Amino acid sequence: MRKLRISVVQYLNTAPLVYGFTHGALKDKYELSFTVPSQCADDLRDRRADVAIIPAIEFQRIDDLVVLPDLAIAAKKRITIVDVAAPRMLLAHGFLRSIFEAFDRHKVSIDVVSTSEVSVSLTVDSNQAIPALAADLAKLADVKYEGRKAIVCLVGENLRETPGIAAKVFGLLENTKIRMISQGASEINMSFMIDEEDADEAVRSLHAAFFQNPDPTIFDVEARKAAASL
Repeated sequence: MRKLRISVVQYLNTAPLVYGFTHGALKDKYELSFTVPSQCADDLRDRRADVAIIPAIEFQRIDDLVVLPDLAIAAKKRITIVDVAAPRMLLAHGFLRSIFEAFDRHKVSIDVVSTSEVSVSLTVDSNQAIPALAADLAKLADVKYEGRKAIVCLVGENLRETPGIAAKVFGLLENTKIRMISQGASEINMSFMIDEEDADEAVRSLHAAFFQNPDPTIFDVEARKAAASL
């Protein structure tokens, strides 16, 4: 019997949805293809994929689709947080543009952004370009950066509209230092930053709380039990 074909968008906010297929017991059990959202939709429409992550509008355009609801949780390690603060730039026009132009010059991609009137925090993959980037940004504002962080991401249907989700998540992590929290414009995604060394335990705690009765055909139940006993 052929493997289930899954067409995947390789973006940060979809990482929790496919983490289980690329790591652990489910790795290599499915045929994965990584592409852009529009191609995922085309693969599903043309039956080149059995499951796909697609733009919401495509659900109305493609016949005979079934939505797979629920919640997914994963973490991305080797993250650096870059903090840029400039009180003198309060209400100054073009401040954010100057910051993003610096990232563009150094070819550093941004994952998550959190802003206030006079400061911006951004997360990037840890790499050798960061010191030079920080020196460039220091011409605009006070800059500091800190590595060995991880992004924990939750993706789920109606995540924003479900009361108590944030309280449950951060209640479970009451002893974990949270650095940034971001939901942005997404209705299905919530991300936050923690120390890299806390990432595995955080994901285990969240999985244990949100997936109390996992489907053994999808989740490695025995591995979960073993991890929970550590």
